Amino acid sequence: MLSSLTYCAQFGFARTEDKKSAIVYYSRTLNTHILAKYLQSITNSDLISLQIINPYPNDFDAMSKIAKEERDRNFKPKLVSIEFNPNDYDVIFLGTPVWAGGISSPIRTFLSMYDFNSKVIAPFCTQVKDNIEGCIKDIQFLTPNAKILKGIDIQATFEKDDKFLKDKNKNYLANNTNYLTSKDKQEINLWLNKI
Repeated sequence: MLSSLTYCAQFGFARTEDKKSAIVYYSRTLNTHILAKYLQSITNSDLISLQIINPYPNDFDAMSKIAKEERDRNFKPKLVSIEFNPNDYDVIFLGTPVWAGGISSPIRTFLSMYDFNSKVIAPFCTQVKDNIEGCIKDIQFLTPNAKILKGIDIQATFEKDDKFLKDKNKNYLANNTNYLTSKDKQEINLWLNKI
């Protein structure tokens, strides 16, 4: 039986109706959430937001220190329960902010919870100074039998006061806008076209 093909000419993202994709992400300041929502608007993927049991502080400097300490200790924070089965999806878009040169701790927890053997993972991240390379290495280490596609990183908005940044991003969401530039969107569309 042939599946019907859905093609979005504007973005070049093609998917078949019998193939499913999920966008799984963690976003402390809503930067990665905004990127995940933009991807969902193009791909029609299921959207799964990871939440932690004990929230992180709003102070950027304190959070930077925590991120480095958690990375050094390979710390995996407890997540709020989600309904997710990797076998339900053909492609998993995996979103994270870059923390201390790699994936965020909640993403580390998520990747450690499931078997991603032979799954296709398309990583995306938001960053203010580091690129995606450390995240790719972390994902490959935690999911050695998955097929990791070339990822994409987008420069996120930055504010020293994380509460102010969250409020700014909430305002973007309330007004159905985002921080993504036309160059960012073009880069995202080219990336999706290769998936």
